[in-house]
Amino acid sequence: MQIGKLLRVTTAGLFLCAGSLCVQAEPSDPYLQLLEEESQTLELINNAERLDEAAVANATGAEAQNTEHANLAEGLSREQFEQALKMRFVGTNTLYEKLSEEAKRDVYASYQRDGRIMEVRRSVASHL
Repeated sequence: MQIGKLLRVTTAGLFLCAGSLCVQAEPSDPYLQLLEEESQTLELINNAERLDEAAVANATGAEAQNTEHANLAEGLSREQFEQALKMRFVGTNTLYEKLSEEAKRDVYASYQRDGRIMEVRRSVASHL
């Protein structure tokens, strides 16, 4: 009898603990929300970068190359910019294609300010 009661009390305590942890884990605090959003952005960027590196490796037949410091050519029109993403940066392009037209314009404006693919990735991820 005592063991059964102890088991019920322990189980109830575990459920209460788990419930309170879930409530505390909710990012209702603006700072925690900002951290969560930044974490998601970084994950998207990392995934896009891995896909870009794999695409470069497949196209060249070489080992995967780090594309973090790669630059897009300067002065590309928006159509040329989008073509360069499709050809060279498949992962980034995959995310870019999910954006609204307004967000795509923002990303292109970001490219015009800074042609580094890492900044373009960051811009794309921040609009998702």
